[in-house]
Amino acid sequence: MKIFLCIVIIVGLLTMRVRAHEKENIAKKKKSLLASYGKESREALSHKRIKSLEDALHRQKLILPMDHITWNDLGMEELFLRMDHCGSAAGEEYLYYQLHETGHSEKALEDLEWVISACDKDPEKRTELQFLLTKLGFPGEYSLEDYLEYLTSGEARSAAKHFPALALYVLFLVLCFFYPLAGILCMLALIAFQVFSYFSEKAKLLPYLTGLSYIVRLIESCREIAALDFLPIKPEREELQKCHEMFRKADTAGNFVLRSSAGGQILGSGSGPAEVLTSYLNLLFHLDLIAYGRVLTLLKGKQEELLSAMHTIGRLDACISIASFRASLRHGYCIPEFTETADDGILLKGGYHFLLEHPVKNSIETSVPILLTGSNASGKSTFLRMVALNAVMAQTVHTCLAVRYRAPYYRIFSSIALTDDLSAGDSYFMAEIKSIKRILDAAQEPGRPVLCFVDEVLRGTNTSERIGASTEILREMASRGILFFAATHDRELTGYLEQEVRNMHFEERMDGADITFSYELLEGPASTKNALLLLRNMGFPEDLVLRAEILSESLDET
Repeated sequence: MKIFLCIVIIVGLLTMRVRAHEKENIAKKKKSLLASYGKESREALSHKRIKSLEDALHRQKLILPMDHITWNDLGMEELFLRMDHCGSAAGEEYLYYQLHETGHSEKALEDLEWVISACDKDPEKRTELQFLLTKLGFPGEYSLEDYLEYLTSGEARSAAKHFPALALYVLFLVLCFFYPLAGILCMLALIAFQVFSYFSEKAKLLPYLTGLSYIVRLIESCREIAALDFLPIKPEREELQKCHEMFRKADTAGNFVLRSSAGGQILGSGSGPAEVLTSYLNLLFHLDLIAYGRVLTLLKGKQEELLSAMHTIGRLDACISIASFRASLRHGYCIPEFTETADDGILLKGGYHFLLEHPVKNSIETSVPILLTGSNASGKSTFLRMVALNAVMAQTVHTCLAVRYRAPYYRIFSSIALTDDLSAGDSYFMAEIKSIKRILDAAQEPGRPVLCFVDEVLRGTNTSERIGASTEILREMASRGILFFAATHDRELTGYLEQEVRNMHFEERMDGADITFSYELLEGPASTKNALLLLRNMGFPEDLVLRAEILSESLDET
């Protein structure tokens, strides 16, 4: 009796110590989450993870998806990484989708703003929500929907084949009392068989056990987030509560085994005593394999319901990331204003690019196309990307890097940083004309007005044809109602298109051999050039530069 009492006391003390340790870890985690809010993050994702995000995106039904040319031109992956504070794979995939979808309705963006603002204003509740999201975490480098598709549509696996071994454990235990040697030998043989068969079967199921473990944690997260007293997310809480009620049995069946073992831990691994003990119990009794079959049966045919829960949780996680991104912006941000008609044009005051440490803010208000001229390195391309990025961010994450942004909803395209497409056998010029053609074609389709950004139209061909074709392409864009921002070194375009565009420029200041740039947007066409001076400043041979100046002057005369 005394021995039993000692064991109870020891177990009780260990349990209290484990719980105290868990509470301490939770407090540290919450403190870390609170401290990291509003900080710039984050390490680059692996190629596999990026591919899984793209796979997840392709499964979404986007209304107006940003095409890959515009995504690459604007450096959207850098923006995604800068914004990504998500604590879960569901959140990361939703944020990636959010940044691709430019067709959100006004109601959808208002709802998004409601949650983002609430997360920023209530640090305590936000941290509680973040902690629950980090508990959900990441299952691996594959798309959640890949796991879901298999788990909910595949064949159910019967757990019955594991039950005879459990019965034999009882039988051999009883045998040990009557025939100890025979009982022990039989028990050892059974254990050996169980260990061998466990590793054999688990090797086949390991990727799916990892996914199923995540789904079990997702269902548990539905319950925990639904119980969170955070009024601004009431609709989401109600939706998650309904989901948990639907999958309550799956939560019960898989919660202990699949969540504790993380679906794929090796023997004896884990973050605490319970996890270590569970991994050994799984080895002997195949508890996680039994739970796998049971939960798989309960989830069969329920893919849409699980997707809905996953997207709801992901949306909350993405909102916290957007709120944290806003808090990290040292140069400020604004909430976009949307107008009813394309005639209102675009207003951008104090706009800047998030990658610039010390940006020069620029403003523009126009309802007619803009033709930008200016010398090399004066800021034309940066300005194009800055305006385009603000237009995209307004319609995706309801956030603009500016003092004010007002515009209608647009279909947004760019043709800025093209390269040869070797896989398609396209030269640079072919890639250019295909890129421009997609914009002209989009303007012929019904829907939102087209806003586009073009840097150096047809730079991949000779001067005379480039000027002639560029002039007519931009004139055609204007006639089709496209609001474009185009940058060019060909100053001839400013005269040919003066009836269709508003000429603006960037310029440099010359101080002897030195060049400085103001990066300020100015009215009218550019009147300076600096290519040869830049050659001299970069240390090219002086006789080379002089010969180039003579040749350039003769070409200007002709």
